[in-house]
Amino acid sequence: MTAGRQSKSTLISWVAVDLAFILIIVALLGSFAYNSRKSSVSRSREELIHRVTEWAFVFDELRSSANVAGNALYKSLPAASESAILQYLTNTMANTMFSHIVFVKNGSAVYDENGVYSGDLDLPGFSGGEPMSVTMRVLHAGEYLEHDSYALIYHFSDSSYLVFIASLNDISEKFASFAYTEYMFLVLISNDGTVLASFDKYNDTDSVFLSSPNILSVVSGGADVEDFTLYKTKLSNLSGCAVSSTVKNDARTIVSVPVKETDMVLTLGLRQFYMNKMIASDFKATQSAVIRLSVVIVLFSLFAFGTLVASSIKHKEHGRELEDKADTDLLTELYNKLATERKIQEYIDEHPKSSGMFFIFDVDNFKKINDTMGHAFGDLMLKTIGTQIRSVFRVTDIIGRVGGDEFIIFLKDVKESEVKEQAERLTSFFHDFKAGGDYVKYSATASIGAALYPEDGKSFKGLYEAADQALYKAKKRGKNRLVFFNEKESAEGEQQA
Repeated sequence: MTAGRQSKSTLISWVAVDLAFILIIVALLGSFAYNSRKSSVSRSREELIHRVTEWAFVFDELRSSANVAGNALYKSLPAASESAILQYLTNTMANTMFSHIVFVKNGSAVYDENGVYSGDLDLPGFSGGEPMSVTMRVLHAGEYLEHDSYALIYHFSDSSYLVFIASLNDISEKFASFAYTEYMFLVLISNDGTVLASFDKYNDTDSVFLSSPNILSVVSGGADVEDFTLYKTKLSNLSGCAVSSTVKNDARTIVSVPVKETDMVLTLGLRQFYMNKMIASDFKATQSAVIRLSVVIVLFSLFAFGTLVASSIKHKEHGRELEDKADTDLLTELYNKLATERKIQEYIDEHPKSSGMFFIFDVDNFKKINDTMGHAFGDLMLKTIGTQIRSVFRVTDIIGRVGGDEFIIFLKDVKESEVKEQAERLTSFFHDFKAGGDYVKYSATASIGAALYPEDGKSFKGLYEAADQALYKAKKRGKNRLVFFNEKESAEGEQQA
């Protein structure tokens, strides 16, 4: 393999390694970005769950207020007059968020903090309770209540109790602010998914998810099965949970948090577009880091690739220099024997349908020249032949010194009509050739054997043997001439050099 091919192979190998490195890094970054986005989704859901949990805590505060007020009244109830009870109810309202406090005594007399009879107060499902216990109900707007309300019932006995009533709208005023209030609904549902009441403040209530009495039946129809199963499992374990669902182009993230010590669940439905904004905001820092890292990696890869290409070019040039030195005959600066044979064979292999001429010649009586004129003069003659003969033929032709005074010329792509012309070009060279210094000029002749490719040989070896036989004929016929292996190639069979 030549140095050029080795350099090219090395470049391809390093480019492949560089590309593989880039692909691995891109894959890792892609995986990192994907997992980071999943983490952003999880964190955004947790943020919503935390927010709804804080809102649900308001109901705990209400229960605590009802418990404190009920305990105080329970202790003084036996000795308290009706007016004292009413005053206590009024004072309690002033210090809490309750909109009404209704007192039921012995199952008959029912009046509120103003002493107004409230016999139409409906407590569905209420069946009494243990003394000093608090139960909770949702009361719907009617003649007595303007809005859906939340009721906490403090039991004195089966027939006597206090009902603390807080409007859901008033309760929602205690909720921490949220940027996407207009794009969500907030409802209280039972554990089985039945919608009990809604908060008017969160007025995105035209959602498909509220079109059915049971919200969970709607959510399940548009959610991933695995995601919804996890949501239901957490809900049954009284944990905050979230699930994404899309029903009739209404895409939302549903977040549910159980209200402690009740059978109610506070449930939020945020439009997915705004949920995605939360996710994007959380993911922004990671995304920015991924982009910056990607840019750094690309720049590094380009730098590494540029350095590699520059190094490869330099290596290729150096390799070419070494190859040229290895292929060059030091005396004549023509190709040496190995390079001549290799290059001719490479041309034949790469151009099997082409044509060419193969010459082999040596200097007549070269031994006598060395003996009479000296080896230095003989070297000068060979060097002069090498220098001058290059100007006779094309730069693409192959010219080499393969022995002491033996030379080979291979002419590429020679047409049949050009054979005689090329032969005369070589014989004319020796007709005019002179070697020597300023004071001594020596005319040298040569015996030349010629063969045609592919007629006389289809390989270097075949052409060499054919031309060598022709060279033998030229010497046998008196030297100083060119002879073709197939003497029919010229009109006279040979040309005198």
